Amino acid sequence: MSKIFSSRLLQAIFVTCLAIVMLGAGDTTERRYERVGHNMMCACGCGQILLECNHVGCPDSARMIGELHQEMATGDSDRVILDWFVQKYGATILAAPLRGGFDNVAWITPIALFLAAILGTALIIRIWKSRTLTRAPLRIKGMSASGTDELRERIRRETEY
Repeated sequence: MSKIFSSRLLQAIFVTCLAIVMLGAGDTTERRYERVGHNMMCACGCGQILLECNHVGCPDSARMIGELHQEMATGDSDRVILDWFVQKYGATILAAPLRGGFDNVAWITPIALFLAAILGTALIIRIWKSRTLTRAPLRIKGMSASGTDELRERIRRETEY
């Protein structure tokens, strides 16, 4: 029984190691090109992703795609390529801000503001609910307290169905 168990355990370890080694094997140049190209916007101002810019006569997409191919051929990392494009075209070329440094503010600020708004609203509601309403007796000029009670009773009778 232990001989079968140990052989199964060795097989499981082998398959796990093989799977871990093969995880990076699928990252071909084409997939990397797609990933980097979809992280950038076209510089023409159309507001589309670089690789999906499809408006007729785009003056920038073909040139930028060529530059992307050239940068990919150098073998630099994705971050270096994106930094090169940011240096050439500005930070607006990125489809989403890069993680790290000051760019973290672009990711954290909207969430922090949303949470602060929720907490502020909850605090205001809690303060409003904790207030007690004191009703002053209804005073009408020239009427006594018993007169107001009579008036309330009359109004109640006249508004009944």
